[in-house]
Amino acid sequence: MRRAVCALCVTLWAATAYAADPQTAAMDYITALTQQDFAHAVKLIRASDLVEYKKTFDELFSAEAAAGKKDLLVAAFGPDAKLSDALNAKPDEVFIATMNVVMGAVKTANMKLAVQPAKYLGKVTEDEHLVHVLVRTYTKLGDSTTSRVEVVSTVAEGSDWKVVLPDQLKAIGQVMRRQMALRAAKP
Repeated sequence: MRRAVCALCVTLWAATAYAADPQTAAMDYITALTQQDFAHAVKLIRASDLVEYKKTFDELFSAEAAAGKKDLLVAAFGPDAKLSDALNAKPDEVFIATMNVVMGAVKTANMKLAVQPAKYLGKVTEDEHLVHVLVRTYTKLGDSTTSRVEVVSTVAEGSDWKVVLPDQLKAIGQVMRRQMALRAAKP
């Protein structure tokens, strides 16, 4: 009995990403994204942001279905997916599925991105519950390497720190909505 309880505790611990401080939350999140490990990245994101993200995509899936199409739905959830599958999916499942669609589009465009390890630069503490972590990221595209400073906002949730979903990721749904409208307007 004890072994079963211990195994369950280990399993539950492994399924949750804990970050004891803002730097760990931000660096783990950036690393997970660069490795395209969206299942790990999603565990580091604030739950309320994931709910908001899902609402945006629920609207997209519904609009697509109303137009008699299911391209995004199939890309995200597979060829046998139904609208109800997307609408009933958990926010973390929608995040993982749609991020895989986005990365699939990058691969389809034949963009060979090589990401190098990120570097922690520092932090700006806004208050005891909100800390912005500065991270330098490096991306190699072809022969050139670009460097960029990212600001990863983190919030305290109990004894853990979670990442505030960046506006760039929130904008993915808006971009897809515009593309869908443009496609629908073509004769």
